[in-house]
Amino acid sequence: MAKWGEGDARWIVEERPDSTNVNNWHWSEKNCTPWSKKRIGELFNGTMLFTDPLADVVCGTDITVTGEATASNRKGKLIFFYELEVKSSWSTTSIDGVKVEGEFEIPNLSEENDLDEIDVQVTVKNETNESRSIKDLMRTKGKKAIIELLGKWLKDLKNEYSTNLIKPTLTKEKLAQQALSSPASINNTPDTHTKPAAKQGQNGTGGTGATTTIDVKAEFKCSAADAYSVFTDPQKVQAWVQSPITMVPKVGEKWALFGGNVTGEFLELEPAKLIKQKWRFASWNGTHHSEVTITFAQGSSSTAVVINQSGVPKAEADKTKDGWKQNYLKRINSVFGYGADFGEF
Repeated sequence: MAKWGEGDARWIVEERPDSTNVNNWHWSEKNCTPWSKKRIGELFNGTMLFTDPLADVVCGTDITVTGEATASNRKGKLIFFYELEVKSSWSTTSIDGVKVEGEFEIPNLSEENDLDEIDVQVTVKNETNESRSIKDLMRTKGKKAIIELLGKWLKDLKNEYSTNLIKPTLTKEKLAQQALSSPASINNTPDTHTKPAAKQGQNGTGGTGATTTIDVKAEFKCSAADAYSVFTDPQKVQAWVQSPITMVPKVGEKWALFGGNVTGEFLELEPAKLIKQKWRFASWNGTHHSEVTITFAQGSSSTAVVINQSGVPKAEADKTKDGWKQNYLKRINSVFGYGADFGEF
């Protein structure tokens, strides 16, 4: 199986005219601590943690965050390191009109642990039967709300730093633009003056020979909306492609990836549900395009991503399927950390 940056050269973008971190090979790092402190404060400040017949608990405005958070890029892979301590007050007024106050603390918020494994320590100022009942609610409902808020921070952290740490290749942008403006890559009408007509039995694919269909599947631990966006949001796409792209996510718009080596056109877009597009390698004969349909099925804790590609030249099927796995799905997983399950991988 091809390793990162190896294999089929059509997927690889290499040069960078300013010689800065070519192919993102060298280690680069950014300090995310100030941004993380600010973002966690914004998420928690005065937020309603939960409602319950016994009491509605609100987070205080005195959030403190200590520790460090960094984002690092090595060989095109983004790695987030963080070791933080989060503290805040909480308060409520019980159904009897009694004000109950306390604090919660997360002593070790770290990338080494899943969010649902973090320790949330809860205290209450005045111990009474009523306040102890509310404290117990904070340990269950409150903890769940706190984990959800930290999940938003982590998602925002990855979105904020994924694009900036991946350095694009300036010279390839021109190639992508050329690929989109080239009639050979966007026109489905065969050029009979330069290419012989397809022989009978070759499925009429402009000289590509017999074609086949391939299927690729993955399970991403994120929402369907997030999974959909990494295929259609230009900033996110550029982050995992690791080079300039040309893309406007609208039906009828043409796009180019990997320095113009892969081009196509959006045919149908249903947010969080479906992407249908024309798709071709620049090296394919004539003007032949395959058709790719990507579907997103939201589950309870993950999203199934299924890629179906019809009209793939048989001689190119294995390389194309491996390209989807190595240069789409695995790159997306490495950049955005969706903890993907690739099944057969």
